[in-house]
Order: sequence, then structure tokens, then C-alpha cells
Amino acid sequence: MNMLGSAIGSDEYVARHIDVECTKPTLEALASLQELKDPQVALTLLRNCTGFCKFVHVLRTTPPGPLVSAAAIAFDNAMLAAFDKFYGPLPQKVHAQIQRATRIGGIGLRSAAQHHAAAYVASVTTCARLDNWDPHDAIGYDRCLAAASTATGVDATSVQKMTQREISRAVDDAAFGKEILSSCVADADRLRAQSGPHAADWLGVLPNKEMGFAFTPVEHVKLVRWWLGQPVYTEEQPCRQCGSPNDVGGYHALVCRCWGGRI
Repeated sequence: MNMLGSAIGSDEYVARHIDVECTKPTLEALASLQELKDPQVALTLLRNCTGFCKFVHVLRTTPPGPLVSAAAIAFDNAMLAAFDKFYGPLPQKVHAQIQRATRIGGIGLRSAAQHHAAAYVASVTTCARLDNWDPHDAIGYDRCLAAASTATGVDATSVQKMTQREISRAVDDAAFGKEILSSCVADADRLRAQSGPHAADWLGVLPNKEMGFAFTPVEHVKLVRWWLGQPVYTEEQPCRQCGSPNDVGGYHALVCRCWGGRI
């Protein structure tokens, strides 16, 4: 049976429901999105209309299982593939930043697979508290609670007192810390700078040409690729202003002060 948009039944039944109600409509929307010629508009729709928000109700109400996990992974891969169509080709190592919150320098395409445990634990815990039953009786609750505790570095008892937003925030923070430690000095500095207050606000600006809030497609692609630490030029050439090497990452172009200004 289906109740309030969620399937109740065998793993196969639940997976079929997710495929019909979530995965297929999302894939159709992503296919249409790729026909757009404006990547800024596409990214706005991807983040606010087609992304994690389409899957979060399923994650909050569906017990974890192999088929559900596979559906979440397929959803994440489809989102990354759509993003890659506009800004790629992109290496797998930038997927973590793409799926991270803009608050800490990400693109904001939150991963359904990474946040399934947070969504399910928060939902079950809240329902159990309101209706006075033991959340550990819920299918898969203990497994999700352990996964959320591991992902956040917070003990299980404290996780049970947190909202979904708080757990997801802790998941993002823990993953970001690990990413900083595994990055080279230049990438770590870039990631720290991008996680500063309001540094990523430009990614959330609604593209409005009349108000001057719209980038050209070329500008937006270059900016997003630079944000992800990817090449913005095809080859290194001398700077047209000072003659110094203009690196493919675009860093020299940001700091060149030849002729009394910056490029």
C-alpha cells in the first residue's frame, strides 16, 4: 500500500514505487534540463526544483535496504551526470564539493545516499517522540543511527536529539574536514576561502538580466570550473598584460596588477 506518498511493503515494492514516483520523473526532468542553453538557469533549477528536494520525503519515510540504497545512488549519479553536461568533463575527486552545501563552499547538490541515514533517523525519532513509541522498533533504525553517528563523529545518543538539518550539517562538516586534510596546500587554501561567510552566495543568485544578476553562459561555466579547482583555459600562455605565465587554473588572471589594476 501507499500512504502519504510513501510505499509500505516488500523491498521490491518500495523500490518500484521509488522508481515510478521519483527516479523516472527526475530523469525526465534532467533530460529536459540539458536542453537549456543557459547553465546558470539550469543550475538554479537543478538545486531548487529537481535535486535533493525531490527525494527527501522518500528518504525520511523509507527504511534503508539494498534496493533503496541503489535507487539513491542512481539518483546521485544522474544529478552528477547532468551537472557534468554543463561544466564538464569533471574528475570524480570534485564530486564531494559538488554535493556539499554552499555554506562550506560546495555547489549544493546534496547527495541522497549520503544523507539517507540523517533523514530517516530524524524522521523516526521525531515520530516516536510525538507518539510515544520506541524508535528502535522501526525497521533499519539502529543501522541508520550507527551510520549517522559514524558520518558525523557524534555519539548515537546525541544524534537522536538532533534535527535532520543538524545531522546533515554535521555530516557535511565532517566530510569537509576530511577533504581538507587529504587536499594539497593550494586546494586546501581554496576550499577554506570558499567556505568563508557569504563566499558562495553568488551561486544562489537568481539569474535576472534586468537586474544585472545574470552571467553569460561562458562566464558562468568558467566561474564554476574555477570554483571547483578545474582548468579554465585549455593551455598555459603568456599573460597579455605582463607576459608572465597565465596558468590554466586562472589564478594569475585574478592577481595580475599590471597597468595599475586587476584583470
